[in-house]
Order: sequence, then C-alpha cells, then structure tokens
Amino acid sequence: MANIRDVAKLAKVSPSTVSRVLSGSARVSEQKCKRVYQAISDLQYDVNTATRSSAPKNSSSTLGIIMQKHAAIDLAGHPAFSTAISSFEHEVEQQHRRSELIMLDEHFHKNFAILDEHAMDGYFILGTNEEQEDLLLPYLKEKHLPYIILNRWVSDKQINYVNIDDAIAAEQATEYLIALKHTRIAFIGGNKNYRNSKLRIAGFQAALRHAQIEVESRYILQGEYTEAYGYQVGDELMALPNRPTAALVSSDIIAAGLQRRLRELKVVLPDEFSMVGWGYFTIASYVTPTLTTIRMPTSEMGTQAAIALDNMIRYPDVMGTHILMRAPLIIRDSCVEYSGS
Repeated sequence: MANIRDVAKLAKVSPSTVSRVLSGSARVSEQKCKRVYQAISDLQYDVNTATRSSAPKNSSSTLGIIMQKHAAIDLAGHPAFSTAISSFEHEVEQQHRRSELIMLDEHFHKNFAILDEHAMDGYFILGTNEEQEDLLLPYLKEKHLPYIILNRWVSDKQINYVNIDDAIAAEQATEYLIALKHTRIAFIGGNKNYRNSKLRIAGFQAALRHAQIEVESRYILQGEYTEAYGYQVGDELMALPNRPTAALVSSDIIAAGLQRRLRELKVVLPDEFSMVGWGYFTIASYVTPTLTTIRMPTSEMGTQAAIALDNMIRYPDVMGTHILMRAPLIIRDSCVEYSGS
C-alpha cells in the first residue's frame, strides 16, 4: 500500500507539501497540487483513510516550546525568540492545540526528567546551546517524538529544522562592507557556544579570505546577545590598535548598545565607523543612523515550525524536515564608503 512518502517522491515534492495539499492549504501552488493529485491517482493512494488517520488527536493536544531558562525569562531582550514564539503560538491555536513553555536550566545534562514530566505531542526548540542540543536532539529522535529546532545546523540529516543559512548571510553582509572599501572589519557576536554564532563567524571569515584580506583574531569579539554587551564592547573596539572601520554585528540589539557607546566616545557614525546588524528588529529602524541589517524571517519561521510539527503528528512517517528561508540584507543608513587610509 502506498504511503505519503511514495506520493511525495512521485510528485517530486516534500511529504509536508503532500500533507498541506490534503488539508486544503492555500500555501501550495496550483502546479504542485496537480502533481500531487496525479501521483495520488497513479498510486491509488487512499486519501480518505489518510485524512482520517491524520486528523489532530483532540483539542487538548499540546506542543512544548523548549528554551534555555535565562532566555525564556528575558524574552523582551531576545526579540527573535519572542517573535518566533508568538507566530508559533498563533499557528498552534489555528490547529486547535495548546502550547506550553519548558525551560532548561544550567543543570540540564543527561537528566531528562523535565521532559518526562512535560510529555507532549511535539516540541519546538529554540535558544538552546550546542551542549544541550547534542543531548536533547538524539533523545527526542530515539523516542520518536516530533520536534523541530529553530535556526540550528546539525550534521545528522534526519534532524528536523527551520533555518536560514547563517554562513551565507554573514558572508554576503561582509562582502557588502568590502565593496564599500572597508578592509579592517570586525565581527561582534553573541554567545560563542551557539551553533549559529560559529556559522556567522565562518561566513565572515570566508568573505575576507575571498577578498584576500587577512583574518585578524583580535577583530573577532564575542560576548552576549544583549544591548549591555554592545555598549561594553564599544570601549574594547575603540582601544584596538589600527582599529576597525566597520563591523558585522550579529544582533541588532548588540548594535544598538554599540552605537550608543560610540556616540558617547565622539565617534561620528557612519562616517568614522560603519556597521551591519542582524535580525531586522524594530529597534534597527529607530536608532541613529538607521541600521543596515540582515532580515531574519523569525515570524515566518515560527509559523513554519508549527506547520511542520502538525505534519509530523498527522503523518508519523514524515522525518528529516528541512525548511530553509532567505535572509536578505536590508540597506539603510549605517554604512558608508571608506575614504581613509
């Protein structure tokens, strides 16, 4: 008997696309719908049986949102997380399900009691560090529990994720600064234990190497994804010998703090220092100068995470869900062509 993966293979689409077609979603193009229905006909796939078995369990079905405790407590300081969670929760409500926050503290190692105490139908993971993910993801996979992780690249192809390509986005942003004739470019990042932090550094370094610009370790500064760290790192940045003329800052929040400190130090922005932020958060359009930034599609990512979990619950044979979204550079006023020496 044919299953949903057989239909997807014949129609040359993903299993999640097949499930959206069967549920009547408007998110699928007419061309893909035709291919799916043709595959269903060719394989004599029993749509009625599939639809009955894929219906949501009941209105009490609950999805867990797994986060680090400190990030969950300070969601106001993490706009990417709060935006993704808000859109995730909205989509979950449309599915007639509920969501519940699960906070991992610093003692979360091989003790999975917190997950056993909060047994749910699926899990949305965000804001965790690499150590936690290396424990958590194999556990969920072994237990055959539906889950999806936000913006993390993992070598296991069966891991379910919704991502942007951090390395490519960082490389393109750095190339933009290089095109403006900057050669002394800093990277200012957050928590170095996050996988996406490492990927952003890799993309930054790749752009410099392609332009035959020396990668200087002293120009790579990392701390926390907070405005306070941005303010603090301003002194460190300006104290560097042969100081940078531009920076890729891996959070708009960090960039806001950095801008404030540089203005206090009488640095003329952007003439004496250009910067690119990351996130496309509201604050980026209100700081002076307005911040050129990488647009993280966090709202769309939260929605897609909820849809993916719905598909995994409806169709248990769906695995290895990979959703990759674009992160374009939004040009504003914080970068100018370098004219010095």
